Amino acid sequence: MKPDLPAKIGRFEIQSLLGRGAMGVVYRGYDPEIDRTVAIKLVRADLLDGDERGSYLDRFRNEAKIAGRCMHANIVGIYDFALFDGNPYLVMEFVDGVGLNQAVGRGTRLSMPEAVHIALQVLDALDYAHRFGIVHRDIKPANILLTRHAKLKVTDFGISRLASTELTAAPLMIGTPSYMSPEQCAGDAIDGRSDLFSLGCILYELLAGERPFQGISYTETIFKLVNQPHESLSSHRPDLPDSLSAILDRALAKKPDDRFEDAEAFAQALRSVPPPCDAMPTAISGMSIPAGVAEYEGLDTIIRPVTPPATSAEPEDAIDPAMPDDIPVVSPEQATPTVDGSVPFDQPWLELDPLLVETISRRLAVRVGPMARVYVRHSLRQAQSADMFCMLLSAGIPDLKERALFMSEVRDLLKPPEPPEPPKPPPGPEPAVSVTPVIPAPPPPTLRLTEADIQRTILALAHVIGPIATQVVRRAVVRAHDHASLVALCEVFVPKDAERARFRSTLSRSIIT
Repeated sequence: MKPDLPAKIGRFEIQSLLGRGAMGVVYRGYDPEIDRTVAIKLVRADLLDGDERGSYLDRFRNEAKIAGRCMHANIVGIYDFALFDGNPYLVMEFVDGVGLNQAVGRGTRLSMPEAVHIALQVLDALDYAHRFGIVHRDIKPANILLTRHAKLKVTDFGISRLASTELTAAPLMIGTPSYMSPEQCAGDAIDGRSDLFSLGCILYELLAGERPFQGISYTETIFKLVNQPHESLSSHRPDLPDSLSAILDRALAKKPDDRFEDAEAFAQALRSVPPPCDAMPTAISGMSIPAGVAEYEGLDTIIRPVTPPATSAEPEDAIDPAMPDDIPVVSPEQATPTVDGSVPFDQPWLELDPLLVETISRRLAVRVGPMARVYVRHSLRQAQSADMFCMLLSAGIPDLKERALFMSEVRDLLKPPEPPEPPKPPPGPEPAVSVTPVIPAPPPPTLRLTEADIQRTILALAHVIGPIATQVVRRAVVRAHDHASLVALCEVFVPKDAERARFRSTLSRSIIT
């Protein structure tokens, strides 16, 4: 290990230096408690003294709490916050990838599908963060990370504001000025529309091969951002639709009120642009992956088309019309409370049976780890339909095959129970053949469940999923026709093949004995 690297920060073992910036350093670390690689951003607060430093630390802690709630597939997650030698540090999701500025060389012109695909993922992240009141303030290519799983992740949500206001006397020098909004350059109050302007600059550069506001000095760049209009995209790319040029004109408007009102409106406008006449590309021309990232997959899987070809799998945002909306629900009084016992700040759109929520959490945990329950709670608050709930949950699964399998499993779980068969009408009176009453025949033998069957099933299932087995079996009994169907219904709540095999083996031994 290099002598200038600390051996540990808190419980985290430091492995290497990832980068340095105006606000501190970023390390690659290892968390031995839960066996995962993390990124640790150590922020310098030692430049501040007295009350100013204490006030900054309080604000930083609050910002970290807010940013930690940004659990989104396109946002780098924040796991923890603490102090090291008096300086605050953040423990974040480690992203095995590179910045967009490294992946796409300067002067490279992307096709419209490639550039729009990038912009839509960033807009999805911005829309989510802006709903929490978090403005990024430093959207630039270096803060847009390209991962090995064909995903983009935006980093530094919620932290840039503190870096640009308390840690330096020249806040405008933080970041690259070419992507700053006019109101940010002027030091005025900003909102989410400032981030949209920054993304407009990036989208323009990806398409035109040059920045919309570029000067030979910092001062000239700021002057152009505040005072001069950008050159129309059509002057660089006459092959692109005029509607796309108009979208960028609106995104790069000097006044915030003249821009899109929010990220969703920006995204809808981009989706409405007709695709170009040429074939849909499957790789970014001119994209380069640094030599240090040798484990990257082929470039043809780095960027996926905005609209998959007809032979591809179902797109992530497809809506399945067969997805039921009449899913099992519970009353608000029965809803599962938050971890600390408090009432959630917003009521969930979907109020699933807690037992069903637990089952879905188990299935998701197999794919994403211990954060699964947090993702499920968040998705329940955000989703307005069963379709949306399914898609929100699956968005965090990087492997496309696993994602499709999980979506199929959740859809099966959310299907309402089949209505029971209507009772057969009682048979009419038998025609009398004599004065002697006819004695009806006994009912045919039935294979209905016995209490012994139920108890054996509970004991076998408890070996796999614990005490919740009793509730699972009792609820499955209502839908089971016989013992075989009871076992099949219970297996729905067992996510792993090995555990299902153990359940059946234990059950078989109990029947034999």
